[in-house]
Amino acid sequence: MERKGTTVQPAVSTEDLMSALRRLNLTADQMSALSTQGFVARERRCGRRDIFKLRFRIDGKQIVRSLGTSATNAAWVAVAVKVLQRRMRAQRELRKLEGELWKYLKATKTSLRPAFELAGYRFHGMCVRRTRSRSGLRNINSLSDNFIGASHG
Repeated sequence: MERKGTTVQPAVSTEDLMSALRRLNLTADQMSALSTQGFVARERRCGRRDIFKLRFRIDGKQIVRSLGTSATNAAWVAVAVKVLQRRMRAQRELRKLEGELWKYLKATKTSLRPAFELAGYRFHGMCVRRTRSRSGLRNINSLSDNFIGASHG
């Protein structure tokens, strides 16, 4: 039973959606440009009539294709454009999240640096390393004590 105001979306294949774009006779360059950006616009004409247009840019020049007055056809094209742009939108989201991650890592590293330095450690990129002694040699006594203690159990 359906609730009032809701519609059931039929299962639509990607092939059906792309056929809506193929009917516009777009070139390969235009399809490529549309996969990165573009949208379906609605313009009101004569006060009551809506005309739908597909708008996108190639090399800074706007390309406009009329979709007619059919809201159903325009909706099909709009969904096809969204499907076509899915990868680009995901890449943009990933870059945004990656930027947020690096900001968080930088802030964490900055806040931890003083505590690590007091404990005799330092950052080397994102790795933590033990600071060398001033002479550049490791403390041989502590190494030999650890080695002897470990071997005699």
